[in-house]
Amino acid sequence: MILGVNLPWTLSCVRNYIVVPDTPQTRIFCIVYDTLVSKPFFRNHVLLMVFSINGFINNYWFTLMLMDIMNNSKVLGDVSRSVTDNIVALGWVFYLFIVTVVIYAQFGLEFFEDYFLYDGDTDDADERGCHSVVSCIFLIFYHGVPEGSLTEVLDVVDNRRNNDEVNNTYLQRVLFDLSFFIWVGVLLFNIITGLMVDGFGALREEDNIRNNIMENECFVCGFTRTSCEFL
Repeated sequence: MILGVNLPWTLSCVRNYIVVPDTPQTRIFCIVYDTLVSKPFFRNHVLLMVFSINGFINNYWFTLMLMDIMNNSKVLGDVSRSVTDNIVALGWVFYLFIVTVVIYAQFGLEFFEDYFLYDGDTDDADERGCHSVVSCIFLIFYHGVPEGSLTEVLDVVDNRRNNDEVNNTYLQRVLFDLSFFIWVGVLLFNIITGLMVDGFGALREEDNIRNNIMENECFVCGFTRTSCEFL
């Protein structure tokens, strides 16, 4: 958590705070930060060098060098940009995923503790599922979120018996499972898809504007093609 979130955020805050680097230390920091963070071509090749060096120690590092295609393909470069340009919005959506899982883990543990299960669970109640909020959170993240539903997390309820308690549990499970599917499986995943599609659309519009300027405006004087033809 410290290296993955706090450290990059702290470095970004320090760089935004330094407007004019007037000391040798701040100049070195700004040069290193801008080179490694703001220049993806240089940063990516540094990573490739690290993978290559580690590959001579463990061969599986060499497979990561195949990601160099992201530098050589404009299409794949736009794919990565559609993610990085919307990293803040995607981060908030991921935070919403975490909040959702915490809420469902807490309510699920409170009302459906006996129904949580792992693959290959036995009928022993002590060995089934999860019995703490943290373990239920990891279980839902591992099985529920990728599926977009709780069918792999909670056991089915048999409502064929004429039992009021079973019938009430069945109705609660219908609302619980269906709400998770609609909120996570449909809405949140479609929000991520929409952000990436909007990113592609913005990149395409940016390319069209750039191509239009290159084809129809003078680089030196700024006159458009129609203005030059009219003159």
